[in-house]
Amino acid sequence: ADIVITVSDSLKRYISKVRRGPIYTIQNGIDPKIFRVIDKNSARKRLGLPLRSKIIVFIGHIEKLKGGQILIDAFNIIRDGYPDTYLLLSGKIGNDVDINKKNVIYREFPKREEVVLGINAADVAVLPNPVNIFTKYCFPYKLLEYMACNVPIVATDVGDVSVLLKKYNGSLCRPDDVFDLAE
Repeated sequence: ADIVITVSDSLKRYISKVRRGPIYTIQNGIDPKIFRVIDKNSARKRLGLPLRSKIIVFIGHIEKLKGGQILIDAFNIIRDGYPDTYLLLSGKIGNDVDINKKNVIYREFPKREEVVLGINAADVAVLPNPVNIFTKYCFPYKLLEYMACNVPIVATDVGDVSVLLKKYNGSLCRPDDVFDLAE
């Protein structure tokens, strides 16, 4: 190829070990006209979500490869200490994760505007990536969606997510550590 385009700087560094030609990173982005701050209570009312409870949100493919089981296990720990907390999920569900748990709310958000409402309805957005060959080199666009909605984020310290969130104290937790994610 004349040039190679990667989605993350970590993937660019990895590829540069075997490629001498030009490599450019073009990270995922968001449309700021769509992904913006919306009043939390308004978003919850529009989605029919509990108004006074704490809500954690994850939008994306819910599977073990992307930390789906880690998220469910961490949420069970959180719910034990804070029984009025809910986990709002939206996205494709893998066969390897069971989301049928107490206080887990699953919603399909086929329109981007509904995704924005789901994010804004939350007290915290989570990105539970474990360490694997995918997560070390990906750049999850949901992270930018979360940031554009100005919702506090808890993410695992993996790949480019680490670089983006390292200056935000309390945002990063150890990957593959259910207890640290819950904390």
